[in-house]
Amino acid sequence: MAARFAATIGVLFGSLASPATATSMELLVPAYFYPAAGGSDWDRLAAAAKSGVTITAIMNPASGPGDMANADYMRAIRAVQDTGGRVLGYVPSGYMGRAVNPGSSCLPANGRTYTSADIIGCAARYQKFYHIDGIFIDEMGPPKSGAPEGEVVAFYTAVYDGLKALDPRWTVMGNPGTAAPETLLRQKTKGTARAGDKGGADVLVTFENRAANYAGAKPTTYVARHPASRFANILIETGAKFDIRATVALATARHVGYFYATDRLLPNPYDKLPTYWDALLEAPDAKKSKG
Repeated sequence: MAARFAATIGVLFGSLASPATATSMELLVPAYFYPAAGGSDWDRLAAAAKSGVTITAIMNPASGPGDMANADYMRAIRAVQDTGGRVLGYVPSGYMGRAVNPGSSCLPANGRTYTSADIIGCAARYQKFYHIDGIFIDEMGPPKSGAPEGEVVAFYTAVYDGLKALDPRWTVMGNPGTAAPETLLRQKTKGTARAGDKGGADVLVTFENRAANYAGAKPTTYVARHPASRFANILIETGAKFDIRATVALATARHVGYFYATDRLLPNPYDKLPTYWDALLEAPDAKKSKG
């Protein structure tokens, strides 16, 4: 598959993207399915990474890390990483702590809202149980009732600083799921957080929605000021007429470095890989050797 992958890129993108932008695309897979020892979609992720596709998987054992290490997840993480992929741990943040899912394995230590310390503590369990490459902060942004931008940035800056204190090598990916203020992007993204720096994420998911809404979505103007590797788009419920080639080309033109699409449906569109998984592997230029 890797050989076909390299050969088809020019046909897929044509004049819509230069080779420099095309090579920035990476698959971001919300892998919210169990890695059964007898075989699962996690094995397909490892196989794709081994074939030369650059993949970042998001693990999510129990709307968070769960309460103890799981040998099946250990095996799955190791298989993906050993073949060149990366794994992030899912952590909910409840829109500044104000929308807590009672079924999550990450719950507030006190009361009914998360503090930044609660979110950091949840991530620390991933560090204790597993060898991961970063944290995926879901539900990033203000609550439905709204909050000033400065308050939002301050909350997620505290979370970011705490995560980098746990492991300065971690990638911190935040998921507002829509256009978000540029101030949520951290300017210095490598190493231990510095005092005075602001921003809550190294990478922002600026679209997570039904595919039918993608063409009309308006990306924010500031994306052009940053590398494509700072932005991710996730499409769900793609439907029978979904055009992978055209959609990936549009994502590339929008300066998106991480991409995923699935035909799975709500309430959990991430419980399996999409039916067109093999075709999706052929679409983005996610080859590991980017010369």
